[in-house]
Amino acid sequence: MSLKRIFILFILCMLFTSCTKYSEGKDTVLSIGDGSIQILKSGESKNLYDLKKKQNIETGVKNYLIHKNILYIIGEHGFTKVNIKNHTFQQDNRISIFQEKDVEAFTSISSQ
Repeated sequence: MSLKRIFILFILCMLFTSCTKYSEGKDTVLSIGDGSIQILKSGESKNLYDLKKKQNIETGVKNYLIHKNILYIIGEHGFTKVNIKNHTFQQDNRISIFQEKDVEAFTSISSQ
């Protein structure tokens, strides 16, 4: 096989495969960033999972919203804010600890 054909096959493979570091499975509802943060469906429940750290962040995800590289989630443990770019989390059962713009985002998804 010529070098040109190998190159074309390589490009085609890249176009038809995912470019994320972490792959999505059949239970993936949402995958963000490099794919390391995912909302996974388990039966009737949805959970926010960090594949990089191999830990469950939030169980019973009810609603979520992505706005300007921030993932807002309302779940069983309250409110979770995930910064997609730097992979940091803020979580609390009190909405009052969050900044005003975050409260507005949480309020908008709680009414969905």
